[in-house]
Amino acid sequence: MRVSGHEVGPLVLEIPVPTPSLNVMLAGGWRKRHFVLRSRWRDLVGCALGKAVARRMVAVVPVATGPTEVRVSRYGRALLDRDNLVGGTKALVDALRHYRLIVDDSPAHLALHVEQQTGRPWRTRVEIAPHGTTTGK
Repeated sequence: MRVSGHEVGPLVLEIPVPTPSLNVMLAGGWRKRHFVLRSRWRDLVGCALGKAVARRMVAVVPVATGPTEVRVSRYGRALLDRDNLVGGTKALVDALRHYRLIVDDSPAHLALHVEQQTGRPWRTRVEIAPHGTTTGK
């Protein structure tokens, strides 16, 4: 990622809650639940982005202009099966697009890597970088 002509590492967002499972997102009707979660995750990503700027992890908020790699690490109470894990990131990905941290959520513009662990503190860690530059863990 380039900021002011200098190469910097990936933008890291620490969000104090784990991503929900797809089953939680579908509970109570997809449409209603999705809009509530989308609004909540926009707020959470906005706060995490503000904290990253305040901690001077980034001088400016980068705007995605090309393919982006996003690594989501979910730390929760229990492990989810793969479809619930990936499906539960929908509201998070929509929030990243809202803040222009990714161009689009299509496969041509986004390489999404989702992993999970159990343990406290429960949280979601998001690393965002141009495609092909994240180190992974």
